[in-house]
Amino acid sequence: LMAERRSFVDPLSWLTLRMGVTESRFSSPLNDEKRQGEFYCKGCGALLYASEDKYNSGSGWPSFMRASKPNAIETRREANGSLEVHCSRCKGHLGHVFGDGPDSHYGGTGRRHCINGRSLVFEAKEASEDTEKVDKTEAVEESVTVDSGDGEKSAQK
Repeated sequence: LMAERRSFVDPLSWLTLRMGVTESRFSSPLNDEKRQGEFYCKGCGALLYASEDKYNSGSGWPSFMRASKPNAIETRREANGSLEVHCSRCKGHLGHVFGDGPDSHYGGTGRRHCINGRSLVFEAKEASEDTEKVDKTEAVEESVTVDSGDGEKSAQK
C-alpha cells in the first residue's frame, strides 16, 4: 500500500504525508495563493480546505481557519503536546492546529490550521456560468442592429 501511494506523489510530498517531515517556512507557493478554489489532499485527493477559509497568518505555511467539512481531517495529540492534523481518508500528515487563529469576531474559529503546502493540491474555481452569461449578454446588447424603417440599418448600443 505504501509503495502504491508513494508512486503518485513526489518524494518530498511523500516524506511530509507519510513520515511527518515539515517543509521549510515560506517554501510553498500555496502560501501566497489568493485565487478562489479548493485545496485537496495530495495523497488521496480528498477535499480538505476552501480558499474562503485561508488567511495570511505570517507563519510561513498555508493557514486556514477550518477544514472544508468537520470529517475531512482528524487530529492527534503528539507527545510534546502539539495537535497534529491528518487527512481522514488516507491518514496523510498535513500539519498542525494551533489556538492562535482568528476568533469568531473575524469569522474564524480561534484555531489556525498550519498546513504543509506539499500535502496539498490547489484547484482554482472557474468563472461561474452566470458571470459568463452576463458577459455574453452585455456583448450582444452593445452591438444591436436597428432597422430604422427606411431600409437603412444602423448599429446602436
